[in-house]
Amino acid sequence: MYEESKFIVYNFCTLCSLLKNKKLNFQHIFSLVLTDERYRNLLKNLLNDESDLEIYKTLLLIEPSIASSKYISKLGKAAGANYVK
Repeated sequence: MYEESKFIVYNFCTLCSLLKNKKLNFQHIFSLVLTDERYRNLLKNLLNDESDLEIYKTLLLIEPSIASSKYISKLGKAAGANYVK
């Protein structure tokens, strides 16, 4: 199951790079999934997951370095600031 999910996520990353017409790393892919509902829904459909949390967890299991990324932590802080307002 893990290998199948990994294969789907890598293909999704390739698709995102093609759609954006530039090479994207995992942090950028993760931020796209976090911020853009269209990408999030596409990945949910590809992985046959019902919740956003499951796809975030899958991405983090495949690439754990995302969690320690400064780019993602800044994105999270910005999102948290929007909720405080």
